[in-house]
Amino acid sequence: MTLTLFQVLALRKSYIPKLTSKLEIRNCFKVTVSSQSILELSSLRSIYMYNISNLVLQEEAFSWGSTELMDVYTNLGINITIENATMEVVPSYAFKGQLHSIYLKNAKIGLVQSFAFSKLAGSERISLENCDIRTVEQQAMKKFLLDFFEVQGGTIGALPSYSVIDVTVRKIVKLEKVLLQGIRSQAFRIHAPQQMRIENCFVVSADPDAFKVSTNGPVFISDNVFSYLGMGVFAGIHVDHKFQFHSGKQELVFENNTLIDFANGALTFNTSGFRPVIDRIVIKKQCSCSDVNAWTSKLVHYTTSAQPPTNMAKLMWCFKGKTDTVAGDYYAKKCTSTSATVYIVIGAVAVALVLAVALCVLAYFLCRRRAKRYMNVPTDTNCNRHSACSGGSNHIMVVPEGKTYRETELHVIVERAEPITEFKLEPVRSELVPKT
Repeated sequence: MTLTLFQVLALRKSYIPKLTSKLEIRNCFKVTVSSQSILELSSLRSIYMYNISNLVLQEEAFSWGSTELMDVYTNLGINITIENATMEVVPSYAFKGQLHSIYLKNAKIGLVQSFAFSKLAGSERISLENCDIRTVEQQAMKKFLLDFFEVQGGTIGALPSYSVIDVTVRKIVKLEKVLLQGIRSQAFRIHAPQQMRIENCFVVSADPDAFKVSTNGPVFISDNVFSYLGMGVFAGIHVDHKFQFHSGKQELVFENNTLIDFANGALTFNTSGFRPVIDRIVIKKQCSCSDVNAWTSKLVHYTTSAQPPTNMAKLMWCFKGKTDTVAGDYYAKKCTSTSATVYIVIGAVAVALVLAVALCVLAYFLCRRRAKRYMNVPTDTNCNRHSACSGGSNHIMVVPEGKTYRETELHVIVERAEPITEFKLEPVRSELVPKT
């Protein structure tokens, strides 16, 4: 049965033929699904709703079949797909009974009330793809069993405590490319997944013990950005004791995640059942000696060891300016005693070189000044004959050229002229020489 291009459509028990196996509704402005409108459609196998501007769901709108798990072997249930629709409210027990799969894609949801997904039997998959959910109440998903629980893309407002409670997932729990505004303590209480993945998500805030998950396999937390992590956000993720007894410890991979702000012990991992594999923790802060030391000793904790893990500085990255660098390399270059000694030696050598250059310059100017004192001798011949040219002094100093003498001794001889006390003129006698 296909219904298209209705302005307003209301689905009630009496409206849908009982032998309908497939119900398809497309391109309607407003569709109202009444309470228990599909409950008695025993032949129904699938519901597909596409491009609904205003989808109004009443309580038990998609309630179908039995809620007892033993009854699912006779009938696998129905598949519900809602794509490109707007729902102001998903009320309590909107999805109930034998629903084989629930697939919401490109849906805008204002409020998911308590028990909106509850009392499900024989479900294989719940998948939310590119959905924008503004508000989620406590116990929105409660107490059912399924194989796959997937949230891919989209935005979800702050998840209160016990948003997903006592849900058993037999195969995979997956959060991928989701913007989570907040995850309060024990928002996820999930049992027995064979694999849990949190990948490429942006989490604005996560409180302590945000995840309370008992797994039957490995956990992968990679390529995420955490704006704030409280203490022990992932400490509640542990391996089921019975499963660990038979299969041993499992891997918990935490790699290539970016942390903007966090509390001490934010990355506390339960190592009684996990072997943590940690690589590349990018801390979106500027590197400093005190911070690097605090990060490597206080950020990552193991529950079975009082000592922090070794070599964490090599696995953490921080920023030096606009470039990220390994925290261990930064600490080794800037903060260790060896590097400090190197800087002290370099500084001492630099100071010594500066002093040596200064002394050489000073010696040069002193020698030049001294040389000028001894070389300031008049070279004019007339001046050399008179003492007036020597500045009123009767002393004349002659300095030979350096080319002629390597060593010159200067002797200054002071001569004093005594006054003439007697002066007699003696007659000059001329003798006549006889002519021959």
